[in-house]
Amino acid sequence: MEIGSLPSMAKGEFKSGSSNNGLVVNGENNLSKVLHMSSGGGESIYAQNSSTQSSVFKSMQPTFHRLIQSLPVQNTGGLLRIADLGCASGMNTVSEVDFVVTTIKKLCSKRGLSVPQLQVFFNDLPCNDFNGLFMLLSSLKPDYMAAGVPGSFYQALFPDGTINICFSIMALHWLSQVPEGVGNEGSCVYNRGKVWINGGRAEVARAYAEQSQKDLREFFRWRGEEMASGGVMFICAMGRPNGVSAEQQVTSEVNTVDLTLKQLGTTLFQKELSRLRRETVSICHGISPMRMK
Repeated sequence: MEIGSLPSMAKGEFKSGSSNNGLVVNGENNLSKVLHMSSGGGESIYAQNSSTQSSVFKSMQPTFHRLIQSLPVQNTGGLLRIADLGCASGMNTVSEVDFVVTTIKKLCSKRGLSVPQLQVFFNDLPCNDFNGLFMLLSSLKPDYMAAGVPGSFYQALFPDGTINICFSIMALHWLSQVPEGVGNEGSCVYNRGKVWINGGRAEVARAYAEQSQKDLREFFRWRGEEMASGGVMFICAMGRPNGVSAEQQVTSEVNTVDLTLKQLGTTLFQKELSRLRRETVSICHGISPMRMK
């Protein structure tokens, strides 16, 4: 899989200051104030249209399970913190966390350890349907403490060294902003009013690739600060096979793969990862966890 131009999911038109059925940016490229999953009621809401995401996560559960097995639960001090980055809302969100919690309980039982207190942080952009999520949680009465953390995962979200398990499922393809020049008619990377790179020109794809690289660096820089020693991170995101051009990356079937961090480490993050202050951060990369120091 090639990294650097993960598909942007900001569909529709880029018309600054206008209001239509596409994306409204109101004069700024930062997307954190306008993007969110469709919420509320009815058939069009995200919770009713996320079966693909659910299937992807289920297919990756054995890998995630093996990764959690490497967690030094006995060193968490009786409190284990879990972060779901790009959580959205609905039963997918709840079931993903339930999988993590169940795996931890089984791990503790196998090792003859008491289950630590569990605190789960649900993170997404401020416009996310946190109300719907916490109403659902209150009806289910989970056996963990829950908190919402609104904000972009391309910035700092938690105190240093506090997160034991961090995961992000089908969310890292969202960019922090529309690449510079994409919405400017006088720019060489003007995308003819669209913010979707599929079918675009090569220079437009490069603009998105550069923005993706910046975002990914920031993502891993902040997570490296926030992860506790021995913590584990699991990421599953959209991508495209090697040999498929950035301009033609989306076909009739969306290519869904987990991020191959062996490739990422050699291309984007080697410098950043070498600066991590924590002893080890386990990061899943498809087959087995990879230790980074």
